[in-house]
Amino acid sequence: MQKTKEHRSRIAELQQIIFGVLEWLWDVFVEPIFSKLGYIGTGDDCVVQGKVWWCLTRILSYLPIHAAGYHNSPSQGRTVIDHVISCYTSSIKALKYSRDRADLSEGKNPLIVAMPHTPGHRDLPLAEDEGYRIKYILANTSQPDYMENLEVDAMCKELPERSIVHLICHVLVEEANPSKSRILLKDGSLTVAHISRLKIPPGAMAYLSACSTALSQAESLDDERITLNTAFQVAGFAGVVGCLWKADDEASFYMATSFYNHLQGDNARAAEALHRGVLELRKQFPKEPSIWAPYMYTGA
Repeated sequence: MQKTKEHRSRIAELQQIIFGVLEWLWDVFVEPIFSKLGYIGTGDDCVVQGKVWWCLTRILSYLPIHAAGYHNSPSQGRTVIDHVISCYTSSIKALKYSRDRADLSEGKNPLIVAMPHTPGHRDLPLAEDEGYRIKYILANTSQPDYMENLEVDAMCKELPERSIVHLICHVLVEEANPSKSRILLKDGSLTVAHISRLKIPPGAMAYLSACSTALSQAESLDDERITLNTAFQVAGFAGVVGCLWKADDEASFYMATSFYNHLQGDNARAAEALHRGVLELRKQFPKEPSIWAPYMYTGA
């Protein structure tokens, strides 16, 4: 029991460290920008005022700018999430490409892929539950397909044909060469370089229900953010949902469910749907930013 108490105490300490980082980000980076934009308000004045796209480089690309702020006192209006819907892009060119394609949807019905068991990695106990739950929600507006343990060739054939792709899997982030970061499948892996060469239909959206898909650890690429999220954006997905660090299994299930409930079959609502999901998760776990802060939207 003593060991459990020590563990809980350590977790609480780490949560406070994350809160400290989020508050520091607000003070030194976000507040000066929002003050210029006229977004600062308190009480009833603290309302969502549209979207902001963050194009980050260097150390900022490691940090959850969308979650910056003083969340222990939200009524003061000093939080990003209570002012704007945050989106990310790897470059202005990539954002223009995503926007040009966002309203031209040509893809077929959604695809949900679950990888519950990946050799050499821990099982994903809620992968099947998440997959079937998402299929149930999407069935209200489309005819989704659910598949398990898909192979690389099959995945490459399916991705260019779908309006929505939801992947529940493990990924590996390569620090030395981020273009080799990859999604793990039944018979191998799908790398960033491979994904970027695919031809995706206009208006398509990808949800990467995996850990660290929005993380790049390549210190040598200060001005270029190469992640699985941005690879999907470059490949042609108008919007991509991913995670900046390791995601809690139950939180991932809840977030995916909330996201598709808010999406209402309209890919153009993806950024707003994720925003609402994060707000709901923050309300449920107000003292644990590690659970709700990592979810990010990339694209138009």
